[in-house]
Amino acid sequence: LLEAWNNSITETLKEVESLVSTRTMKDGYSEVQLTQKAVIATFNHDTSRNLDPQIHTHALFLNMTPTDDGWRTLASGTVRKDGFIEAVYANQLALGQIQLNQLRRQVESMGYETVDTGKNGLWEIKGVPVDIFSTRSREIREAAGDDASRKSRDVAALDTRQAKQKEPDRDELLTEWHERIDRTGFSYSAFREKAQAREAQLRTEQV
Repeated sequence: LLEAWNNSITETLKEVESLVSTRTMKDGYSEVQLTQKAVIATFNHDTSRNLDPQIHTHALFLNMTPTDDGWRTLASGTVRKDGFIEAVYANQLALGQIQLNQLRRQVESMGYETVDTGKNGLWEIKGVPVDIFSTRSREIREAAGDDASRKSRDVAALDTRQAKQKEPDRDELLTEWHERIDRTGFSYSAFREKAQAREAQLRTEQV
């Protein structure tokens, strides 16, 4: 599942990279030149600020892109909204859906069933307890309301965000997670066996 997550991030970043541009001067006029090449570092984190399990990836774009004339800075366009970061913001919903769809296809091919859980392509793996690990989502929902807009949820996320906690002892944290999910009666082994059987069936049907 982690490999599927990383693959979906890689494919999505290829789409982000297609938006990369720099700014050049031609005959005294500033022009945006599409380069579609970037230098990117990614970092996986596996907890929320509430120390619930939450895989997410930070992608750091260095302020540089190669051109025929050498390396140049990424285009900025705060006035005309035609820079690289402006293009990313303008397409953030579509980019998020690309990542979710990429991941979903891979997860389902592994035999896991998925269910829709909200707008804009949100989904979850069917049968996995999530409420016990969604304290951060619950805080945002309680602050903004169930039908809040994306902007309102973003504001609520900032208003309710705790300061980053000291890195916990990993063994203690994993033990606490396992104890929490054990109380729901969920069985990892039974869940994996069911997924493996469904994956084998899918492969048979494809043949």
